[in-house]
Amino acid sequence: MPESCPFNIVIYPPQAVRERAVRVSAALKEKGGLFELDDVEYFPHLTIIMQEFPLENIPAVCATLKGLADRTQPFYLQSLGYRQNERGYADVEFEATAVRLLQKEIGDLFIPLRNGLLRKGDAEYMKGCSELEANN
Repeated sequence: MPESCPFNIVIYPPQAVRERAVRVSAALKEKGGLFELDDVEYFPHLTIIMQEFPLENIPAVCATLKGLADRTQPFYLQSLGYRQNERGYADVEFEATAVRLLQKEIGDLFIPLRNGLLRKGDAEYMKGCSELEANN
């Protein structure tokens, strides 16, 4: 039985934005895109933070996330540009002040709940990072 669980804390865009992202994804797939969004199994989303949490901390993670969601004011994002990254995912560039503030708040709240755990892929990735990158 696993002792921890990976979490991807995300923001889902409004329905109209999700529908447009699915249409764009289908068009890109026809032009050689590496994956296709469907809003059923593969959702358009904005990843805020990805962490590994001990199972014993999951109730605290869920309660903390609910409290944060309840007090976070909605914000608007305007896209500035689009690209497909080296892993095949679509990256959307946008003015990110609100997202960075939210990421910092989530980091401050959630990093202590991970008890020093890293996701399996992150642990391998960290081996190639500088000390500054690893501490970030």
